[in-house]
Amino acid sequence: DATVDNVLSLFAAHGHQFEARNVATAAHRVAKIGRKQSHRLKQDNRVKALATACLKLINDFEAQHLANVAWAFATIGIEAPALFNAIAAATLKKLDSFKPQALANTAWAFGTASVEAPDLFNAIAVVALNKLDGFTPQALAN
Repeated sequence: DATVDNVLSLFAAHGHQFEARNVATAAHRVAKIGRKQSHRLKQDNRVKALATACLKLINDFEAQHLANVAWAFATIGIEAPALFNAIAAATLKKLDSFKPQALANTAWAFGTASVEAPDLFNAIAVVALNKLDGFTPQALAN
């Protein structure tokens, strides 16, 4: 099994070669397996480099990548206002391609990160109403 340090070391060594989906996957994996290490991860320069890479590739992310990156950095508790603002702008452009769970995860991430994004929340509400049948009970609760 991969550890947080394995993922971050791989990213540090080869991240410059990663495509958008690889960067998004790395962020998601770090958060998923390292969520109980958030204090340490907040201090790790490799996590900051990962956030910077996400910001640079923001326009290359697909809807699921945007949701995963938002979820990842909210889960870790990284304060990255520029990244969240860029995610919000990119999400607004691709909102129709978000699946219900990705919508819920994105809304949860912005709420958890305490990022004010009223335009994003209003747009998510409109799109979510049109996709209401696709939401699981947990996604609705988020």
